[in-house]
Order: sequence, then structure tokens, then C-alpha cells
Amino acid sequence: NSDKFAALLNSSKLPGVVFVPEMQGSHGGARLQITDFHTFNPVRVNLHALAYAKQLISFSVPSSGTTYNALSMFAKVMGGNRVGEWLEQKLTPQQIEANYAAELAKFKQDRQPYLIYGYYGGKGPSLLVDNTPIFSDVQPFIDRHNRTMVPYRVIAQALGAQVHWNEQERSVTLQKGATKIVLTIGMRTVLVNGKAITMDTVPVISQNRTMIPIRYVGELLGAFVHWDQPSATVIIRTQP
Repeated sequence: NSDKFAALLNSSKLPGVVFVPEMQGSHGGARLQITDFHTFNPVRVNLHALAYAKQLISFSVPSSGTTYNALSMFAKVMGGNRVGEWLEQKLTPQQIEANYAAELAKFKQDRQPYLIYGYYGGKGPSLLVDNTPIFSDVQPFIDRHNRTMVPYRVIAQALGAQVHWNEQERSVTLQKGATKIVLTIGMRTVLVNGKAITMDTVPVISQNRTMIPIRYVGELLGAFVHWDQPSATVIIRTQP
């Protein structure tokens, strides 16, 4: 059912791509239309396509042994047997991504000293929103109050919030749906729909960027925020 397959893929809201149902003779599928090659992630698309296809039709994942020579080509491409096992269990793509999210974040952290272009994580904390690594042009850091500070535009974009900087008041406003948050540089008080809430830290200007506490902002915008100590990663979920 190409219509249902494309609808499931589009329901994942994968960045940089939309899916169009398409028939080839008696066989149905979905055609990819890449809308933003900067955010398009072919590995995630592949996993989502396989997981949803497994839900819709019956097919067997090629079996493998435990040694490299005994691995099927599918397992070699996927880096081992685990993805195949998860597909056979008919896990959702979101469950599959959650299964390897912490390992992926740790790998990205470990590889950072060897990268020569761009920035992700560095020596400071890494960011993961709905299993997607979040990039920043400056280094997030942990302040003296043990709060992870990130550029406000980075977290606003990741959480789908509108943002406005008021130079005169040195304040930043983030709005998502009916929730409006106003933070002011150097002030512990944050306004949430006009109601004052006291934080245990303050927004600051650092590296020529306005840095705000990611846990406060994430949770006030309705997200779940978790700190993974082994990988030094802030993990945010916007969906239950």
C-alpha cells in the first residue's frame, strides 16, 4: 500500500525530505523528494523505511552468524545483527533510534578531537533532540551553577520555537504554540506567559552569543530533558 507507506514515513517528520506514494506496475512504494540536503539524513530514512515496510508486509531479514565472515551483507551494511533483530521484533523506527541513541552520542563525542571541519560537541556537552544531533557554531558549556548553556537560536530552532532578541532590554523571547518565555541577560527571573519563575542560573553573553539554560527552556516548552553523564549529552524529547 504505497499511500499508507508514504503516510507513515511522512508522519515521522524526518528533516529535509518528503515522501510521495508511487506505483511501479503492481508494486507500490514511496519516492523521496529531498527538500533540504543539509538536514537530510539517509541513514534515518533507511531505518524508518525498513521499519515501516516490516509493519506493512511480511518479509524476513537475512539471518547471520556471529563472526564477521558469517554475517549477511545486510548485517554488514547495518554494522551488525542488532538492526535486523529489532526489525524482526517489529519495533517502531522511533524505538530503534532510541536503542542506539546513547551509543551514537558517545561516538560523536569520542570522534570530536579528530574532526577538522564544523563543530559538534567539542570538549563541552553534546545535544540530541528527538535522536537528532544538534549542531552549534559555538561551544555549549556548563556554567558554575551546573547548568548547560546553549545559544538561544540553536535550541529555539531545534524545538520549533519562534524567537526574538530585544537589544534595548537585552532579553530574548521564545514562543511555541501558546507558551511564551522571556529571559533577560543576567536575570534569574524568567517570564512564562507573563508569570515570573525564578531560575538558579542566569542567561549570559558568551562567545558573542546569548547563551540560555537548556533544561529550563526545554522543560518550559514542554519537552523532556535528560542529562546522560557517560556521553556528556543533553538528550531532549519533544514527543512522549
